[in-house]
Amino acid sequence: MYMRGSNRQLKMTTDPTPTPDRSHLLTEQRLPESMKLDVTAIADAVNLMLDQDRRAVEAVAAQKQAITRAIEIVSSALKSGGRLIYVGAGTSGRLGVLDAA
Repeated sequence: MYMRGSNRQLKMTTDPTPTPDRSHLLTEQRLPESMKLDVTAIADAVNLMLDQDRRAVEAVAAQKQAITRAIEIVSSALKSGGRLIYVGAGTSGRLGVLDAA
């Protein structure tokens, strides 16, 4: 038996459909520099974290035009009675709920 659904409406199912393997995706890879984080000096761990934060900001900045266009499209759709539908679980699902609130 498997539990599927939101926290409010859990349904029991016998559907054993496995979650697709996503281990090949870059977002699911371990960061080689953090493999020994437990024995890394605190200052080095903080520097690693700051470097990764900087890289994330740079990656978003590189997509500034596409992000701007997406916001324009969504904003226009909402103004004309359209909807924005989030699909996700975990952090992305919680962020959708936060936006809706």
